[in-house]
Amino acid sequence: MDFFAVLDVSAFIWDERHYSTNEYEYLKLAENLSKLISEFSTEKPKILLRTSFLQEIMASFPYGKMLPYSIENQILTFLSNSTNSFITYPKNDDNVICSPDLARDYYSESILNEIKYLASRVHAEHKFSNVYFTFVSLWQENEVHFTTSIGDTRKEHEVIVCDKKIEDNDMLSNFFVRFKLIFEHNPKHDPTPYNSKEMWEQSDDKEGFISRLSCYNRNDSDNTLAQSLLETAYKFKNRYYNYDEQNEVWVVFQAHEEHNNKYHGYDEYNEDSPAKIPNEVKKNIKK
Repeated sequence: MDFFAVLDVSAFIWDERHYSTNEYEYLKLAENLSKLISEFSTEKPKILLRTSFLQEIMASFPYGKMLPYSIENQILTFLSNSTNSFITYPKNDDNVICSPDLARDYYSESILNEIKYLASRVHAEHKFSNVYFTFVSLWQENEVHFTTSIGDTRKEHEVIVCDKKIEDNDMLSNFFVRFKLIFEHNPKHDPTPYNSKEMWEQSDDKEGFISRLSCYNRNDSDNTLAQSLLETAYKFKNRYYNYDEQNEVWVVFQAHEEHNNKYHGYDEYNEDSPAKIPNEVKKNIKK
């Protein structure tokens, strides 16, 4: 996924005084936060979050005080176990102006400083997009984007209001559907008597050989195995690789078009060639 997730900190750190008179609103927020964590635990996006900021969050209200145990445990377990997904950044304060403002009057000074460092990192990013994840109760309905500005330089960032309903689904679920890898067979790789591994071994043109996709059953258009191999594949550059144990062959998946989440696959017989099956792939996929 070529984006960095930016979490609305106010979804994780609550105003204790406001909570005391709006308990139901916060419990509803906790339920929606639980859904966000479930989605993130499955999809594993990269999250902009420093270790010191993480520690500030876990030491703040409502943890250890008001949350139902099951939800609190889910949140804290997610934060504790997701450090491999966190993208850290230095303590730079570039006086970035955010709209809406990320600061809250109930935040401690140390948290406000962390907000400044986060805003600076978001504004400085140029390789990947930043996506801001928030909730209906925390987002101003008239806002469309989350923006960061330094002087005349203004950047807009996509906003996902996680619990906002769009037809029969919510905005969070619809967002991640965009990144789901979808197998779509290319008939060029239908099994024939002429594109098996045995025929490749006899071929004089091994580089230009068009192989079959053994895990695809064209008779009943069964995509189950191919889809499973794609979802568990290892990405290297712009392709995905996996080993099909059922058919004892390496499989390569490539997108139909650039920036497309639909992929077709084919058997790769030349497994001894690093150009065909990179060494990094072999190290990460055990056959």
